[in-house]
Amino acid sequence: MCGFLFCSFDVPDTMLEKSSYNVARRGPDKTSVLKRNGSTYVHYLLHITGKMTEQPIVSDDETEFLLYNGEVYNYEDLGTYESDGPSILDAYCNEGINGFQKLDGEYSGIIHRPSENKAVIFRDVFGTKPIYMAYDSRGLGVASYVSQLR
Repeated sequence: MCGFLFCSFDVPDTMLEKSSYNVARRGPDKTSVLKRNGSTYVHYLLHITGKMTEQPIVSDDETEFLLYNGEVYNYEDLGTYESDGPSILDAYCNEGINGFQKLDGEYSGIIHRPSENKAVIFRDVFGTKPIYMAYDSRGLGVASYVSQLR
């Protein structure tokens, strides 16, 4: 299974190495790190379905950033997508939080809109995929594994 970490602040590379120690093995196919707008986005990819898509997935207008863990089973029914991740972002961008009701699968994640300092944290209706949050003086941290937030 994949793993992700979002922080609303710039995380030093030495801290990223430490936080990824137990998680990187969960996503051995590709590790992506993006630092933008003062935020840090990290994703550990285990490729399972569809086209191999790196994260974060960024909206066309570059206002939303998606990190998620899991799988959307019905992504092909939702549009012409090559993998499930873009279907999550489009569902939210087109219909807001109601768009998540169209998704069938096991997933958790975060959609971040840095221009508004806004984050939507979500998971499937059964809560199959865990998601953890922490907040301190530096800002918000959201991860698929609690060890990443320590």
